Amino acid sequence: MESEISDKPSSPKLIKQISPAVVAKVEEKKFKSLDQTITDNFMKISTTYEGRDKIVKFFQYLAKFMSWHVLRDNRDSPAPKDLMEQSLLYLSISRQLYDARSIFRLFKSLFEIKRIQIILKCIKDTDQFTLITNVVSRSCYFMHWLFDNIYILTKIMNVQIKNG
Repeated sequence: MESEISDKPSSPKLIKQISPAVVAKVEEKKFKSLDQTITDNFMKISTTYEGRDKIVKFFQYLAKFMSWHVLRDNRDSPAPKDLMEQSLLYLSISRQLYDARSIFRLFKSLFEIKRIQIILKCIKDTDQFTLITNVVSRSCYFMHWLFDNIYILTKIMNVQIKNG
């Protein structure tokens, strides 16, 4: 005797008995290919400051890893000078990516001014402790980014003076 509903999950009769709403959602759902999903996620990440910083940071640490890996795997190689040059090249790439990331941080202190303005507008009705704590916190971040900007700019100026 054959049962009306088979035990297979792909049985149309079983799916229709689950719930019409579930069936409609499953049929509506468009599945993307893996490359499309990766591309979409990369685009979402790369449109923000933090996302771009994370991408560059990944390549910076990848270059550091490659520098270490080249030396570690080829310790007994007959041509250590070539390996040392290759390792230093990876370290140089890592350092340049570090400098690029620091330029990304340039003028980030201006974001903190905007955040302080938003806090002052939004938290007027709350207690004074919350307001003061948030403003002092953002002010400390402002000072941190301001001194970071000064460091970055003096570093850039020193490089230009040495090259000029």
